Amino acid sequence: DETGLHRYLDVLQGVVDEFNKIKLPVEPQDMPRLMQEAPNFMKWGMRPLGELFDDCNLGQKARAILDAESGTYATPPSRAPVLMQAALMDHYMKGAYYPKGGGQVLPAHFVDVIRSNGGEVRTRAGVQRILVEDGKAAGVRLTTGEEFRAPVVVSNADLKRTFLEMVGEEHLSAQTAARVRQYRMALPLFCVYLGLDIDLRGRMPNTNYFYFSSFDTEGTYQDCFEGRVPSDLNLFITVASVKDPETKAIAPKGYSSLEIMTLVPADYSLWGIEKGPASGEKYHSNPDYQSLKQRLTDVLVEGAEQVIPDIRDHIVWKEAATPISQEHFTLSTGGTSYGIELADDQFGPSRPSPKTEIEGLFLAGASTIFGHGISGVMRGGVGCASAVLGRDLQSEVEA
Repeated sequence: DETGLHRYLDVLQGVVDEFNKIKLPVEPQDMPRLMQEAPNFMKWGMRPLGELFDDCNLGQKARAILDAESGTYATPPSRAPVLMQAALMDHYMKGAYYPKGGGQVLPAHFVDVIRSNGGEVRTRAGVQRILVEDGKAAGVRLTTGEEFRAPVVVSNADLKRTFLEMVGEEHLSAQTAARVRQYRMALPLFCVYLGLDIDLRGRMPNTNYFYFSSFDTEGTYQDCFEGRVPSDLNLFITVASVKDPETKAIAPKGYSSLEIMTLVPADYSLWGIEKGPASGEKYHSNPDYQSLKQRLTDVLVEGAEQVIPDIRDHIVWKEAATPISQEHFTLSTGGTSYGIELADDQFGPSRPSPKTEIEGLFLAGASTIFGHGISGVMRGGVGCASAVLGRDLQSEVEA
């Protein structure tokens, strides 16, 4: 595999170097210029990663190792764009970062900026409808009946619920409605959260772990797509208290906060429910739901012990979140954290841009052209603000 590995890495480097020079979003008239300026990106960037593996004649073990981080975008190599993997590897090779104080500091600072500029932030305020009058956004109506009038509405909500429920198909072109319905959602996550009565800094470095019990990456994804819990483990393990040991809100001194994640099917039937929490279905006391939740929790803890031994005896707090939990708290279609799937046919210009066909309605969040994850969504927020204001804010930030 050595020759193929060198070729593979050269292609990824070329793709990401050229992509970093491209300003998003890309318009159709930009294509001739990009063919000259970004040949690696134009040849490989939008093609499935599996095709690059084939072109480089890589074996199954090499493919599984090179694709080990695919759980961070929840797409198998057979349909994950080469650019997605190239950008992810570039991110990690340059050094990933963790916000001091924990992830909550990001929204906390955002709220502070809003309030400092005279804005108001409301939580637990469900939006029933995005008001559209004469083809233009006019504000929102809450589930309480209260209305807020505004010429600009930005939705960071689930893409399908934004268009098909809050806007309503009567305000959309037939093409847009069909396109939104046809989008596939990314696979959801099952997460286990543990509090341990030991300090893991003495047992592990400041890192994340990707753990697999099989080299069959495609098989694991296929199980999920077909509604089966994979028999092989595909885990992401992270310990926030090792990254930020001084923040006591993450874990008290001498303790650790550990999180284990894996991809699972979204199918309601698997979880023993029928309509889902977004439709008002209660599930907490459902015995089938609780049984699968407990079984998967035990499986993930056992898997994590292959990387960090003997943690089970030190568990003092334990909770788990399912795709049903995600739907309950965020109203995400399919209980996904990642928005629409980042597949080769739903990537780049095939994803929604911040500006919609409804004047004054803009999109932010994981399902836009900027992608999911903290970096993608933050950049997407800048892109959305740029579209609202008619300015290139990303260039202004980087200047």
